[in-house]
Amino acid sequence: MTTPTDFFGIGTALRAMFATYSQTARRTGRTTRLLDVLRDGDRVIVASIPEQRHLNALARGRGLAVEVRCVPPRDIHPASLPPIAGRTHLDHGWIEKFYETELAYAERAVAEIQARLQPVEPSPAPSFNEPTTWGGLS
Repeated sequence: MTTPTDFFGIGTALRAMFATYSQTARRTGRTTRLLDVLRDGDRVIVASIPEQRHLNALARGRGLAVEVRCVPPRDIHPASLPPIAGRTHLDHGWIEKFYETELAYAERAVAEIQARLQPVEPSPAPSFNEPTTWGGLS
């Protein structure tokens, strides 16, 4: 029995579309736009420690007192983030990682649903044409 998958290729198409967007959106000024809207007391959520360090350095370079917090997309729980005086922004890298993570989860979920819905293969029926051993006798 083969492993069930997305028969129509929708997940593959979405991943390809996402990869195309991610590549074409590079170097378009998204980080600069984020920095332009940040104010003292704001918080930015990023997906990795290197991104956190990078954005912290850029914000300090602009004289901004902001909190840059690394929270992996699958681990975000708004209730676990303490309230702040400013706004909370999701970095574009975090948003991309969130969509990428959710898309991978959706693909696995579709495969799991399809696997659970597959018919159970019955045990092969015994053949009466083959010799059988009964109590050591043939």
